[in-house]
Amino acid sequence: MTATVAITKGYADTQEGQLHYRTCPGGDPSAAPILFFHRAPVCSGSFDQVLKRLSGWRRMVAFDTPGFGQSYTPDAGTPISRVVDAFVQAVEGLGINRFHLVAHHSGAHFACELALRLPGRALSLMLDGAMVASAEERAKVTPAATLPTIDPQGGYIQAAWKFLVPYCTVFDERCIHNEFVGAMASTFTRPATMDMVRAHDLGGVIAGLDCPILASAAIDDVFVAHLDRIAALAPQSIIRRYGTAGIASPELQTEVFCDLIRESVERAEG
Repeated sequence: MTATVAITKGYADTQEGQLHYRTCPGGDPSAAPILFFHRAPVCSGSFDQVLKRLSGWRRMVAFDTPGFGQSYTPDAGTPISRVVDAFVQAVEGLGINRFHLVAHHSGAHFACELALRLPGRALSLMLDGAMVASAEERAKVTPAATLPTIDPQGGYIQAAWKFLVPYCTVFDERCIHNEFVGAMASTFTRPATMDMVRAHDLGGVIAGLDCPILASAAIDDVFVAHLDRIAALAPQSIIRRYGTAGIASPELQTEVFCDLIRESVERAEG
């Protein structure tokens, strides 16, 4: 489990387009793999340290959400069901039957929908920093995404930086840089994707799942209070709060994050 562990990359073909993913060497080939879903606006690279630390345990696959990283870009107005179609096809194409799910922030919406779509195949679900919006909160989402104006002075760049900084309560140079680069790379796709997840009834999906759930968040995460909502929706879920990381838990609380993954998986399997 050293930083020299190689992370390999690949593409899964789907009818929607190609899904890019990172993977790490596995251990027991019979063990159910772990599928990772990242937060916006970063990509699956936010899980690099997690993959390296857990390398050799079992097969792990971290996807780039469509519109981010190197995955295909969905058309404007694409419903979340079509994005999940792509994830289902990727899972089938990679020869994965039963699996564990780990999702961070906006990744929770896709992971939960995947678990709902493939009943009995998701063995466990770890949600970190998930946003569980109420009906009233979802009703305030404007369907049409507003794209930034690309001005000659580059003001849109400074605006993006100012928007991100408050969420990075622990100011780590590498994390804020990656967050900013991800925001710039997804300038034309991020608004629509964020509208998609903000309007999504994640709570309704969570209430309908039959797999064990572990929900967690850093104590300074913007959505830490939503852990109480998950506990109410899924009374059998395990709730965990831990130290400071802002929105960058996989990078800044890597050891804790890995411990929570192990707890979620081992609870389901043993």
